[in-house]
Amino acid sequence: MQPQHVVVLRPSRDLCGTTEAQFAELLVRLAPFAAAAKTRREDRPGRKRAPGAGQKGAPLWLRLMVALTHLRQGSTTRATAEMFGIHERSVRNWRDELEELLAEHGYLPPGAPAPIRTFEDLETFLETHDMVMVDGTEVPSSMPIDWDAQRAAWSGKTKTTS
Repeated sequence: MQPQHVVVLRPSRDLCGTTEAQFAELLVRLAPFAAAAKTRREDRPGRKRAPGAGQKGAPLWLRLMVALTHLRQGSTTRATAEMFGIHERSVRNWRDELEELLAEHGYLPPGAPAPIRTFEDLETFLETHDMVMVDGTEVPSSMPIDWDAQRAAWSGKTKTTS
């Protein structure tokens, strides 16, 4: 038997952008949304496999850690997959799942009475605060089909649609 090197990864600001306490709190807050999404997938019309059949999925804490690390590090899906010893398709799937869960959950900044989930919630929050920080990082996206939409999405900085 060959010796194996085992590395234990813990949530940290350097790895996934959260402390262990913040990670645990986020995990607890997202768990009901993840369970509801799983139920929706299992109860969808036309499903051929019985609920609970097939290979068991990875636990939510692992999916969350992989997705947050991928987003925090800005690394490729292949590099994140190598780091965690999983397939790169899993990284993409888990990242997309987490983005949906976070959008459904909303964001609760300090001083906000409720999570921000819509543009109206954001406008209300901005009206009551003097200063906010906005992340203006350009994120690549698919090129729009409509010509006017392509012109609107064009970035002179990166010379591509974003």
